[in-house]
Amino acid sequence: MRGEMEAAATLAHEVKNPLALIRANVDLLKAGANGEESKKCIELIYREIDRINNVVTGYVFSKENSEIIFIEDLICDVIDEYHVTDNKSVEFVIEAADEELCVRASYSKLCILFFNIYKNAVEAVEEKGVIITEIEGNNELVTVKVTDNGKGLDEDIADAVGQPFVSGKEDGMGLGIAICKRIAQEYGGDVRLENAKEGGCRAVVTLAACKK
Repeated sequence: MRGEMEAAATLAHEVKNPLALIRANVDLLKAGANGEESKKCIELIYREIDRINNVVTGYVFSKENSEIIFIEDLICDVIDEYHVTDNKSVEFVIEAADEELCVRASYSKLCILFFNIYKNAVEAVEEKGVIITEIEGNNELVTVKVTDNGKGLDEDIADAVGQPFVSGKEDGMGLGIAICKRIAQEYGGDVRLENAKEGGCRAVVTLAACKK
């Protein structure tokens, strides 16, 4: 029974995210977006509809063909989706290695992973937030550190974050990071959350590096 509940809750969680994006973009179109902005909204709506279809058909938990993905390019694509998701003023800073780092994985699955990471970060910051992304790697692992300037993790649940139904949000189900961990582990990595020394929360994502 618990497994069925987790599966149903996971499906609801993953459908809710793209629906929120679709609604935000429809609101923009109704408000009179035109030209390039309108085109971008429509493209994003179609992309999020495809994401819902993938999730509903069990995509997150199925095996999928892998491809070579340049991680900085993917992260830029995910961050770009936040141009209409929130009224907050959020500055995204990317600090990447000179070398282009790549992984072999499903592009759509990694989008789900990092969308959840950035969604949590955006929700954690105040009206004027800063989210810093550090990308580094070696022959074995690509590491992405996403640090926000929010309040950080509640120490009472910090060690348990990542387990289903453990969340620091009042209305949270704790499934976002659990899904992230599952995807990262499929590609030889993991996800952990920690409080940054300078304040805020840091998500550390590791993935197996693409063998060159």
